[in-house]
Amino acid sequence: MRFALILAVLAGCGRDTPAPTSDSLWALAPANARGGIVITSRGVGMIERGYADVQKLLEAVPDLVAAKEQLAEAMAPFGPAITLADFGLSPSKGAALFMTKDGMVAILPLVDRDKFLAKVKGTKGEPVDTIDATTCKMFRGFYA
Repeated sequence: MRFALILAVLAGCGRDTPAPTSDSLWALAPANARGGIVITSRGVGMIERGYADVQKLLEAVPDLVAAKEQLAEAMAPFGPAITLADFGLSPSKGAALFMTKDGMVAILPLVDRDKFLAKVKGTKGEPVDTIDATTCKMFRGFYA
Protein backbone atom coordinates (compact mmCIF):
# COMPACT_ATOMS: atom_id res chain seq x y z
CA MET A 1 0.00 0.00 0.00
CA ARG A 2 2.79 2.39 0.91
CA PHE A 3 4.51 1.67 -2.44
CA ALA A 4 1.33 2.53 -4.35
CA LEU A 5 1.01 5.83 -2.47
CA ILE A 6 4.64 6.78 -3.18
CA LEU A 7 4.21 5.83 -6.84
CA ALA A 8 1.08 7.99 -7.11
CA VAL A 9 2.85 10.97 -5.53
CA LEU A 10 5.86 10.63 -7.84
CA ALA A 11 3.66 10.27 -10.91
CA GLY A 12 1.78 13.43 -10.02
CA CYS A 13 4.85 15.55 -9.31
CA GLY A 14 5.72 16.20 -12.94
CA ARG A 15 2.29 17.43 -13.97
CA ASP A 16 2.68 20.96 -12.66
CA THR A 17 5.67 21.90 -14.79
CA PRO A 18 5.02 25.14 -16.64
CA ALA A 19 4.41 24.98 -20.35
CA PRO A 20 7.23 26.26 -22.55
CA THR A 21 4.99 29.19 -23.47
CA SER A 22 4.78 30.33 -19.86
CA ASP A 23 8.54 30.06 -19.41
CA SER A 24 9.17 32.16 -22.52
CA LEU A 25 6.65 34.75 -21.34
CA TRP A 26 8.14 34.97 -17.85
CA ALA A 27 11.54 35.45 -19.52
CA LEU A 28 10.17 38.70 -21.01
CA ALA A 29 9.63 40.28 -17.58
CA PRO A 30 11.54 43.56 -17.27
CA ALA A 31 14.37 43.59 -14.75
CA ASN A 32 12.47 46.15 -12.67
CA ALA A 33 9.17 44.21 -12.67
CA ARG A 34 7.36 44.25 -9.32
CA GLY A 35 4.86 41.60 -10.29
CA GLY A 36 3.23 39.97 -13.23
CA ILE A 37 0.57 37.73 -14.67
CA VAL A 38 1.26 35.19 -17.41
CA ILE A 39 -1.52 33.48 -19.36
CA THR A 40 -0.59 30.45 -21.43
CA SER A 41 -2.01 29.93 -24.90
CA ARG A 42 -4.53 27.53 -23.39
CA GLY A 43 -5.59 30.21 -20.92
CA VAL A 44 -5.98 32.80 -23.68
CA GLY A 45 -8.24 30.39 -25.57
CA MET A 46 -10.28 29.72 -22.43
CA ILE A 47 -10.78 33.45 -21.87
CA GLU A 48 -12.03 33.88 -25.43
CA ARG A 49 -14.43 30.94 -25.09
CA GLY A 50 -15.59 32.27 -21.72
CA TYR A 51 -16.39 35.66 -23.25
CA ALA A 52 -18.41 33.94 -26.00
CA ASP A 53 -20.27 31.90 -23.37
CA VAL A 54 -21.11 35.05 -21.38
CA GLN A 55 -22.46 36.64 -24.57
CA LYS A 56 -24.68 33.60 -25.19
CA LEU A 57 -25.92 33.66 -21.60
CA LEU A 58 -26.79 37.36 -21.82
CA GLU A 59 -28.74 36.68 -25.01
CA ALA A 60 -30.63 33.75 -23.49
CA VAL A 61 -31.62 35.14 -20.07
CA PRO A 62 -34.08 38.06 -20.16
CA ASP A 63 -33.32 39.02 -16.55
CA LEU A 64 -29.77 39.93 -17.58
CA VAL A 65 -30.81 42.63 -20.05
CA ALA A 66 -29.20 45.39 -17.95
CA ALA A 67 -25.86 43.55 -17.90
CA LYS A 68 -26.18 42.88 -21.63
CA GLU A 69 -26.71 46.59 -22.31
CA GLN A 70 -23.74 47.58 -20.10
CA LEU A 71 -21.46 45.14 -21.87
CA ALA A 72 -22.69 46.29 -25.29
CA GLU A 73 -22.00 49.92 -24.34
CA ALA A 74 -18.50 49.12 -23.08
CA MET A 75 -17.65 47.15 -26.22
CA ALA A 76 -19.37 49.51 -28.71
CA PRO A 77 -16.11 51.05 -29.99
CA PHE A 78 -14.98 47.60 -31.15
CA GLY A 79 -18.11 46.39 -32.93
CA PRO A 80 -20.85 43.89 -32.07
CA ALA A 81 -19.11 40.50 -32.19
CA ILE A 82 -15.59 40.53 -30.81
CA THR A 83 -13.06 37.74 -31.18
CA LEU A 84 -9.31 37.68 -30.77
CA ALA A 85 -9.00 37.26 -34.55
CA ASP A 86 -10.90 40.56 -35.04
CA PHE A 87 -7.95 42.24 -33.31
CA GLY A 88 -5.21 40.29 -35.07
CA LEU A 89 -4.66 38.23 -31.92
CA SER A 90 -4.67 34.45 -31.50
CA PRO A 91 -5.17 31.92 -28.73
CA SER A 92 -2.16 30.06 -30.17
CA LYS A 93 0.14 32.44 -28.26
CA GLY A 94 0.20 33.35 -24.61
CA ALA A 95 -0.10 36.79 -23.03
CA ALA A 96 1.39 38.55 -20.02
CA LEU A 97 1.19 41.73 -17.99
CA PHE A 98 4.12 42.92 -15.90
CA MET A 99 3.87 45.75 -13.38
CA THR A 100 6.77 48.14 -12.88
CA LYS A 101 7.22 51.23 -10.73
CA ASP A 102 6.46 53.45 -13.72
CA GLY A 103 3.58 51.52 -15.28
CA MET A 104 2.91 48.23 -17.01
CA VAL A 105 4.29 46.15 -19.86
CA ALA A 106 1.72 44.08 -21.76
CA ILE A 107 2.68 41.12 -23.94
CA LEU A 108 -0.07 40.42 -26.48
CA PRO A 109 -0.75 37.24 -28.51
CA LEU A 110 -0.33 39.13 -31.80
CA VAL A 111 -0.44 37.36 -35.16
CA ASP A 112 -1.54 40.22 -37.46
CA ARG A 113 0.07 43.56 -36.57
CA ASP A 114 -1.72 45.57 -39.28
CA LYS A 115 -5.16 44.29 -38.27
CA PHE A 116 -4.43 45.01 -34.59
CA LEU A 117 -3.25 48.56 -35.27
CA ALA A 118 -6.26 49.27 -37.49
CA LYS A 119 -8.67 48.03 -34.80
CA VAL A 120 -7.10 50.06 -31.98
CA LYS A 121 -6.45 53.07 -34.23
CA GLY A 122 -2.69 52.83 -33.78
CA THR A 123 0.11 54.08 -36.00
CA LYS A 124 2.59 51.61 -37.45
CA GLY A 125 6.24 52.54 -37.23
CA GLU A 126 9.59 50.84 -37.59
CA PRO A 127 10.43 49.45 -35.15
CA VAL A 128 7.99 51.13 -32.72
CA ASP A 129 4.20 51.46 -33.12
CA THR A 130 2.15 54.10 -31.31
CA ILE A 131 -1.31 53.64 -29.78
CA ASP A 132 -2.40 56.92 -28.20
CA ALA A 133 0.55 57.74 -25.90
CA THR A 134 1.67 54.10 -25.66
CA THR A 135 4.55 52.63 -27.65
CA CYS A 136 4.64 48.99 -28.75
CA LYS A 137 7.09 46.82 -30.66
CA MET A 138 7.97 43.25 -31.51
CA PHE A 139 10.27 41.78 -28.88
CA ARG A 140 11.65 38.23 -29.00
CA GLY A 141 8.73 37.06 -31.13
CA PHE A 142 6.08 38.74 -28.96
CA TYR A 143 4.33 42.12 -29.22
CA ALA A 144 5.02 44.32 -26.21
